[in-house]
Amino acid sequence: MMFTAKQCRLPSVTRLLLWLTICLSGCTQRIGGVLEYQPIADPPKMNDQTSPPVAVEVTDKRPTQVILNQDSGIPGINTEYVPRNDVAGLLAIAFTAELKNRGWKIGVGGNTLSIALSFFVANQIPRFLTPETTSSVGINVMVTGSHGALSYIRFIEGQSGPWQAEHSSTESIWFRHTIREAIQAAIQDAVAKVFADPAFIDALKR
Repeated sequence: MMFTAKQCRLPSVTRLLLWLTICLSGCTQRIGGVLEYQPIADPPKMNDQTSPPVAVEVTDKRPTQVILNQDSGIPGINTEYVPRNDVAGLLAIAFTAELKNRGWKIGVGGNTLSIALSFFVANQIPRFLTPETTSSVGINVMVTGSHGALSYIRFIEGQSGPWQAEHSSTESIWFRHTIREAIQAAIQDAVAKVFADPAFIDALKR
């Protein structure tokens, strides 16, 4: 049996029409990347080794793992950004690294640093070839002593943006890198704000 060129193209055209029909009725593209944390460069030593050790605990209180839900501008089509690694685990790595870099020992029997991740959002403004992304993260920070007494509590919001595509590789045109970089910058801003608070440092030294 012989097929004409037009007949051979029909299946692919049919699949394309079916895909468009599904998308227009409600299509979500889910993307994501592995988030990283870059420790603050040359932090001052704040502990003379006489302070008690610090245990770090991080809990994720967010109702969803989706950080960005972006309308593509095409009816029925949107993009979700969900990190491929554990955000709470990344925060634990970040605070542990910053404590060690400032001279604290990590361990039990002393103070407990409790971090509760309450929200993490990003927003991207589509622009031709150079989308702009902003991000913010909210964390509740608490320090308790070995006997459970609360010595520090504060809500911190880390922010970043607008982060533009030219800060990254050409793959930023497809949103992934600008979103990831804005999110990472928001985490670094939150961590930096915590360690810049003298009351937080004083609580860790008790």
